[in-house]
Amino acid sequence: MSSTDFEFLINLIGPKVAKENTNFRESISVSVRLAITLSFLSSGESYHSLLYIFKVSKQAISEIVPEVCEALISGLKNYIKVRII
Repeated sequence: MSSTDFEFLINLIGPKVAKENTNFRESISVSVRLAITLSFLSSGESYHSLLYIFKVSKQAISEIVPEVCEALISGLKNYIKVRII
């Protein structure tokens, strides 16, 4: 994936998946959330192995992937045409 495409997806889903920083921790950035999800979808890696690649807890990954997938589906629905056979 080109960096231009990645930036396009970040801008597309950013407002839907961005989280606020708190006094106790910094939030996981939109770019990392997208990278985790794309890695999961493209490689089929388990959440456990993604934990070591991205240094994000398995619990957080299990929330990030469905959330980002939903944002991608809703954001890209005007770009994707589905043909039912």
